[in-house]
Amino acid sequence: MKKQFCMQLKKMLPVMGTFVLTMLLCAGSLLLTALIPQDKISANLKKSAVYFEEHELFPYLAEGQFNTRQDNYADCILLNIIYHIGVDEQESLFSSVIRSAYFCREKQNVNEGFSEAAAFENTAIPQEAKVDYFRYWHGSMVLLRPLLILFDIVGVRLVLGIAALLLSIAAAYVLWKKKRKAISVCYLLSMIFVNSWVIVCCIEYVTTFLVMGACNLWIAGTWKEEYAQGNARQVSAGQETATVAARRRRFLYLMAISGAVTSFMDFLTTETLTFTVPVLLELVLCMGNRKRLENVKGTFLRIIQNGIVWGVSYAVMFVSKWIISAALLGTHALKEALQSAGERLGGTVYLGATNLDPEADFLQRVFGAVFRNEGMLFPFRDHMSPLTAAVLFGVAFMVLFSVIYLFYDKNLNLPTIGLLLLVASIPYLRYLVLSNHAYIHYFFTYRAQLVTIMTVLFLTWEYGLGNVFGKTGAKCAEKKKN
Repeated sequence: MKKQFCMQLKKMLPVMGTFVLTMLLCAGSLLLTALIPQDKISANLKKSAVYFEEHELFPYLAEGQFNTRQDNYADCILLNIIYHIGVDEQESLFSSVIRSAYFCREKQNVNEGFSEAAAFENTAIPQEAKVDYFRYWHGSMVLLRPLLILFDIVGVRLVLGIAALLLSIAAAYVLWKKKRKAISVCYLLSMIFVNSWVIVCCIEYVTTFLVMGACNLWIAGTWKEEYAQGNARQVSAGQETATVAARRRRFLYLMAISGAVTSFMDFLTTETLTFTVPVLLELVLCMGNRKRLENVKGTFLRIIQNGIVWGVSYAVMFVSKWIISAALLGTHALKEALQSAGERLGGTVYLGATNLDPEADFLQRVFGAVFRNEGMLFPFRDHMSPLTAAVLFGVAFMVLFSVIYLFYDKNLNLPTIGLLLLVASIPYLRYLVLSNHAYIHYFFTYRAQLVTIMTVLFLTWEYGLGNVFGKTGAKCAEKKKN
């Protein structure tokens, strides 16, 4: 047992090293971009402050339609932080980056605070208006500061949003060229279903799509058919081939990088996308043309292993920021971070728009956390009932799986379907665990369901409609004629 544990630990050392290197590169890039002189970006920051002052904090991009709600609040805070990085001569640049303080007076909206700060000649924050925001890395500043030399907030959003969409389109194109047309189309359709075009209008929304798109492009670009063939040979031979082992090892490295970078860049929005969609894509590619995963138990264990690597990387990256903050700012920083995390797990939520409305009980919070997010997949306007959303989602789910039941053939493989649905269900586990956050911020957390839609569409085609309209269906029809 001890020998086996040592062997497993030895195998994981390169993965740990990959995470540590990624963390150092992320932290180093944050400090490096902080060296960009403020006078190079202040003009576009002031233009951005005017933009935020003239716009609502949570406007709808399509009138009254919940799933197109923009979040100017988070973006405004982020640029407010950038505006004050390194401007206080009594504070070191490192401390300024870690503290991530922004200007906002008590009972003042964040856009009003940013506008007031941008009007000052001296951008140092008065103590009474200093708000520390050290619990996140705010790693998106690595991208924002260089772009702010050229663009204001509108241009920065456009550049990053288009880049994220192009990464996903490029990944889908590569999959199409490699004869994986079904998953390619399902990927793009699922992007449409979650209104991915909105990420062009919000920095907060775009970061996970950038990381996810980059991971997917790597997976599609490096995939070779011999990996799928190697998986099949492994089952028959009872041992892992060298090519398959190398691929799985590299995928673990990818998960370590993805988890760390997501924690570094994201603002707690759709963080699971950077794990679920790459894993789903890898599983589908492993199926090859056989419509099944060969070693169900082994595949399940690998999903768990990849999930642990991604999750530990994500969590350790978060905790490392808290520890650095506590060492620099005092133990109260760690206490505040832990208190905020506890709030996201099970804090109070209200059934209305203000804290004067009744509090939701446990069942109402959990039910709302799941079905408010599911409701965003439908074009509700002005009013949305979680119960109606639950019914619509259930009906849509039953219709799609009825198609599978009606048109399935001998290639139907229930264990494979079960594994893919396991990955597809991860967003709902996230909603349950972070019920407070998912209930309140459903208008952007719902996009984590991209993997759910992608999975259901793929299964519906692979085991249902594909037997009617695809090549398999054509072959079956030909056999019946003969």
